[in-house]
Amino acid sequence: MVGENKMYRLLTLFLILSISLIAYSDMDMDGVEDKDDQCPNTPLTELVDLTGCTIKNLKSPHHFDISLGKNHISSSDVKIDTSSLQADYYYKNISLQLSSSYFNKRVYGSKKNGWNDTYLNGYYQLRPTTNLLIRFGGGVSIPTYDAKNNKADYTLASYVTYNYKKLSILGGLGYTFIGDKDSNITSYSNSSFYNIGLGYYFTNYLYSSISYNSSSSIYKSGENIETLSIYGYYKINKHWFINISYRDGLSDIAMKQSVGIKVGYYW
Repeated sequence: MVGENKMYRLLTLFLILSISLIAYSDMDMDGVEDKDDQCPNTPLTELVDLTGCTIKNLKSPHHFDISLGKNHISSSDVKIDTSSLQADYYYKNISLQLSSSYFNKRVYGSKKNGWNDTYLNGYYQLRPTTNLLIRFGGGVSIPTYDAKNNKADYTLASYVTYNYKKLSILGGLGYTFIGDKDSNITSYSNSSFYNIGLGYYFTNYLYSSISYNSSSSIYKSGENIETLSIYGYYKINKHWFINISYRDGLSDIAMKQSVGIKVGYYW
């Protein structure tokens, strides 16, 4: 009899809890019952008050991406294949970039491989109007390329993007302070560069641009390096993306063709 009484009490308690759970509804899972929730459908990344309305966004302002790339450069008797690794950090209006690459070069039948210089860049962006974006900053090339006179170089640069509907107008300019030391056969000089171009947003996931680029040579007796670049960006989902690039040399000193692809992950 005692056992039956305990069983009856447990069954009654189970039924009461079940009815309570069925009666309680919190569709956006913010901890406020739907009948008292004045702001329904709040994201899980937002902290709410007793009325269910947002008081703080818990989404982190820190973002990162990392990408792996392959690039093939060719000219008359020069072939260069490059594997690259790039990591980016974003915080509000600040971005930092670290990149490095490993090359395999074939020149007139001879082969050479090794690390290119490693680049560390930082930029700050401003948006004076909804359509205008300005980025300025610079960076340093860390001399990881194996050469006797190779020293660190320092660059200052600024880039402007103006968006009009799906069209974007691009421009940039910069100046590099060359740290390499002169030798008996080579004399170096600081270098300046600029680029202008047009871009187009086909969709929110697909973007492409074409630009003209000009850079003065780092050698005192060298001519300007002029290229035409085509760039494509495809966002697979909120994390994965692909970059594709093609560059054609316009001046005699420029490498004639360069094709590259990068696959990246953003979080």
